[in-house]
Amino acid sequence: EVNRYVVGAEGSFSLLKMDWKWDAYYQRGISKNNISLISAHRVKLGYATDAVWDDDQIVCRVTRDGSDDPLAAGCVPFNRLGIGVNSPEAVNYIMGNPSTMQRLQQDVAALNFSTNIVNPWLDPIGLAFGIEHRSEKVSGFTPLESRSGWYSGNFSDTFGKYDVTEGFVETLISLPANFEFNGAARLTSYSQAGEVVTWKTGLSWSPFSDLRLRAVRSRDIRAPNLSELFVTGGGATNALLNPWSGTNSRFRSVPQGNLNLKPEKADTTSLGLVYQPSFVPGLGLSIDYYDIKINGAIASLSAQQIVDRCKDGNAELCRQISLSLPDNLAAPRYDYGDG
Repeated sequence: EVNRYVVGAEGSFSLLKMDWKWDAYYQRGISKNNISLISAHRVKLGYATDAVWDDDQIVCRVTRDGSDDPLAAGCVPFNRLGIGVNSPEAVNYIMGNPSTMQRLQQDVAALNFSTNIVNPWLDPIGLAFGIEHRSEKVSGFTPLESRSGWYSGNFSDTFGKYDVTEGFVETLISLPANFEFNGAARLTSYSQAGEVVTWKTGLSWSPFSDLRLRAVRSRDIRAPNLSELFVTGGGATNALLNPWSGTNSRFRSVPQGNLNLKPEKADTTSLGLVYQPSFVPGLGLSIDYYDIKINGAIASLSAQQIVDRCKDGNAELCRQISLSLPDNLAAPRYDYGDG
């Protein structure tokens, strides 16, 4: 469920013998997400699979011998071999719907100004500048029974917030011989990730009316999002190749955010041309070339990559692995966070 509220205004005024335009707006967006999975419960599956004879009927061992574990209540034997061999009661005992509720909110306020600077040498120079403030936050609620024990899901509450304040300036200058220069710069301050400067310079040229060539060089960024910063759980139980034993081992993933992440930075070069022949109305042809080099890309390693690199001597990744007792699994599991 997504709700968006926005209010804005615009106007004009004269200052320093120039005509100015301004616009301002405030926006709030709220996204409410209810996430539910269908998954088997690891402990219940273990209880249901461990079936024994009790007189003349097959029952769960925990039923025959007794157990103080509340999860053992109502255990129905489950046959893991074959198709259609289990009763609905057996399936209902081991299966469930781990769920979580998540709320995302974004608040944005911005104020922008623009004008054309008249001068005796060139066509009027376009100028625009402004400021924007943005707040992003996430919150949630996960029922206790959905937090652990499942093959998929194992949700947890995620809470976090960061603020962004940006200031920008842009210009457009018409030059002789049908050249046009455009440039922009932006200072961005993230409460969580620090300050960054981005910019763009571009030059376009129309040697004749049907053809337009352009070249742009820019510094771009992508800041870490709420999930990459603040996620605290979830994940699933799966298997990987144990590089120490050479056999498959079960593991349980526990993804975690990283508050030390900094924005990705990219240097981008793009070239292009647009050809619109006047003798063929409605026809347009374009060619574009892009070269993008990213530094500090944000990504997560897979469980297999983590254990493989740990075996190769990466101590930092070894700290993300912990061995635990089988807990009704056939082999030890690995708990890891993606850092």
